Amino acid sequence: MLFRSGQARATAHAFSAPAHREKNLIRLADAYLNWARTLPVGSDAQFASAKNFAATARTPEQLAIVRGLLDGSHTIDGITVDADFRWILIGRLAATGQMTRAEIDAEAAADVTAAGVRNAAAARAAVPEMDSKQGAWSAILGDLEMSNEVLEATVAGFMGMDQAELVAGFTDAYFSALPAVWAERSNEIAQTITTGLFPSLQFTQETVDKANAFLATVDVPFGCKRLVGEGRDALVRALKAQAADS
Repeated sequence: MLFRSGQARATAHAFSAPAHREKNLIRLADAYLNWARTLPVGSDAQFASAKNFAATARTPEQLAIVRGLLDGSHTIDGITVDADFRWILIGRLAATGQMTRAEIDAEAAADVTAAGVRNAAAARAAVPEMDSKQGAWSAILGDLEMSNEVLEATVAGFMGMDQAELVAGFTDAYFSALPAVWAERSNEIAQTITTGLFPSLQFTQETVDKANAFLATVDVPFGCKRLVGEGRDALVRALKAQAADS
């Protein structure tokens, strides 16, 4: 069912025509919120719906509820804001420009667990400012001491689904960086970077063409080409779905 995963959100984002995308995502967030309020109190499905609402919220009214859940001014019967849920709320507010880096740092200071470190890294990378994106990019490619878990979180925050315009300028840098990534980093990290930073938010034929050119001309290991090919194929499917939806 839709409330049990983020697949509906990813589908609405990737497969909706640009003219329909925002409307579809708003409707989906409203549906998640309705499920959170009407499903059996205390059920796993209710909690999953609340988390998916928080991760999808986008209108001022929806984001006000997210902020309210975080500070306790808004409650949903049966929903407890545990540490995991708290970071989902923080991450969404960060990604939508509703939380400052100082606030994120304060939350990180209050949660020094491994999970807190990961989630704080994701939230910082999600802040919709070019300084944050450039800092995350530099850390992903240059910080050799970063743990795999923090790297994955930083990549996820960097590639926020609502931030296509902010990260569009990194597309060429992505393809240029891959040979060195696969030559110098571990296989696991190379896979994380290749998959996570693929320009999947750039729904254009130009992006597909750049992926095809990379696959045809650049000498990299088979594993790299396989992952880039998978990203290219997903982008082609999304473009076809968007054309049908339009």
